[in-house]
Amino acid sequence: MFSTLSKISRLLLEPAAFLVICSVAGLVLIHSGVLETGKAVATVGLLGLVGFGFGPLTSIAVWMLENRFPQVTEINGRVDGIVVLGGGERLTRGQLVVGSAARLLTAVDIARRYPAAQLLFSGGVANSFGTKDTQEASIARHVLVLLGLDVKRVQIEDCARNTRESAVYIAERYPLPKSERWLLITSAVHMPRAIGAFRAMGIDVIPYPVDYSLAADFRPFDLRRGVGAWLVLAEGAAREWMGLIVYRLAGYTSKVLPGPLDPKVGECRA
Repeated sequence: MFSTLSKISRLLLEPAAFLVICSVAGLVLIHSGVLETGKAVATVGLLGLVGFGFGPLTSIAVWMLENRFPQVTEINGRVDGIVVLGGGERLTRGQLVVGSAARLLTAVDIARRYPAAQLLFSGGVANSFGTKDTQEASIARHVLVLLGLDVKRVQIEDCARNTRESAVYIAERYPLPKSERWLLITSAVHMPRAIGAFRAMGIDVIPYPVDYSLAADFRPFDLRRGVGAWLVLAEGAAREWMGLIVYRLAGYTSKVLPGPLDPKVGECRA
């Protein structure tokens, strides 16, 4: 139920759709004689489209998430295991979305450098509306084998439909020993929510964010991106911020925006 409700609310609160609806509703109110209210609603819609569609608001929303945990520059010490969260898999045709394949590619790269490390992939059926999509886990297993990783090193958790369930199922079915060092790989924009959910379940992992959308330095305007590209980023940021708020209200995280345990040191050295 939680998974289904979260996906429905995501559709209803998609920034581009919401702002277009505001703009149209405002114009309708103006033509209906409700001038003040119509102007206010239309202004919100139009300013929102400008702010998100040309970069400034989207940059702030995405940058705060992607830079909450420092990018890993080097790995010091041993790596006993790697947890990879699903989300980079296009389920309707069983193919990876190119932009999110960095999760699996990075995991394989690290696994090759640390041949004793185990790999745990978590991701089930991301579609909660009853369609018969291919499971993320089966796609990931196929891709990992194609990339030359020994299947004996791979464990698959194929029931989780969202980040919360990944944390719960891993804690219950694949408990990670406290004495071992495990990396958590997911997209940088998703890392705060993932770390918060894992910490709430008592799982100690080292964040290894990948798949960045923005440059390391803050750029409120980037003319290399079009309006459509900015709105796509805005949708992803809205999904994460909404997820962070919902997870906190539901008690799935201890903070609205989880961050490094030691802000002075960060967690950039795994």
